[in-house]
Amino acid sequence: MEFKHFLGNEKIKAQLSALVDGGRLPHAVVLEGESGLGKRTLAGELAAALVCRGEHRPCDSCPQCHKARAGVHPDILVYAPEGGARSFHKKTVDQIVGDVYMTPNEADYKSYILVNAHLMSVQAQNAILKVLEEPPAYVRFILTVENKSALLPTVLSRSVVFRLEGVPVEIGADYIATGHYARIDRLPNGRFAIRNSVTAAKDQTYALYNLTQHQLSHTLMPVGEYTKDEIRALAEEAGLPVAHKPDSQEICFVPDNDYASFIDREAGEKVPGPGNFVTEDGRILGHHKGITHYTLGQRRGLDLPMGERVFVTAIRPETNEVVIGSNQELFTDKVLCENVNYMAVENITEPVRVLAKIRYNHKGEYGTLTRQPDGRVLCTFDAPVRAATPGQAMVFYQGEHVLGGGTIVL
Repeated sequence: MEFKHFLGNEKIKAQLSALVDGGRLPHAVVLEGESGLGKRTLAGELAAALVCRGEHRPCDSCPQCHKARAGVHPDILVYAPEGGARSFHKKTVDQIVGDVYMTPNEADYKSYILVNAHLMSVQAQNAILKVLEEPPAYVRFILTVENKSALLPTVLSRSVVFRLEGVPVEIGADYIATGHYARIDRLPNGRFAIRNSVTAAKDQTYALYNLTQHQLSHTLMPVGEYTKDEIRALAEEAGLPVAHKPDSQEICFVPDNDYASFIDREAGEKVPGPGNFVTEDGRILGHHKGITHYTLGQRRGLDLPMGERVFVTAIRPETNEVVIGSNQELFTDKVLCENVNYMAVENITEPVRVLAKIRYNHKGEYGTLTRQPDGRVLCTFDAPVRAATPGQAMVFYQGEHVLGGGTIVL
């Protein structure tokens, strides 16, 4: 099993992998750990593994995994509290109890992820206990908690608890220092947040939005206080041979900038082969050489005799199709994202104004961020943005600090 979206805690991942592969995963799993360790991410990985049809679960390639990653799999249901202490109410659990005896729609298992279950009221825990006493064979509960002591002993007795640790603790270090052009601040509300570097040209905060509070509290980013020229001067003064090394413009492990070939080499048979260029309504325009060779907004290299400028407006992995359309079709003023990691704040309950970036080199656009009932967030931009790409990150800023970010769904 590959939990590649969750870093650290290798022993726990190995234990969960063995349980899933052997068909012995308990009906109730409790993921315990302080805020910011990625419990929700691991819960999603575990649920995806349960519905996956691939060989190495979750494979991220099969239709079941695609639905799980998009947050639309009918057999993965996520529930979260509505506010503060004891705000995970019995009425929410009643919805679960009403659904739990309905068999899975597509998969062999039906997973219920209860986020921040330590906020469950006593009444809610007693209600879920009735299901845990005699659960249907296909049901799995995954509870995330900061402290298992908040759960009733009767609930714990019917669960298996996995205690997560932060990565620095695992390797015996107090801090990890990185060379990112970014800074870390502790805000007046007590939370840690990534802050823009002193040089906008090299700012790397966009790529760091998913760091947890625990990780930030054990991370140092000294380079963010300097410009690139100042760093080169310090390196030359120290006699380092990299002082005048040219700036890297590409991913270090793809030096030739040929991403498609890299994916072909690394993923092998998992990579879809040639398929069709189509219009939005499915009319075939020609044949493409594989979806890994294209990206949203691309115009060059399509080799389509259309008589006008056309662009890639969507990629459909489930049907191996590349959708072709006009430049205007690439613009939208609404972008939805999931798997949100809040950084400067614990959560948002009211609409907030942000500057949002939809790709690394995007200058950002102002908009209003609204939390959806299912936990996803919708950004309504003041002006349309071009080529918001599912799977890429959308990162939200307030002032110089990262408020949070998530994965673009649509």
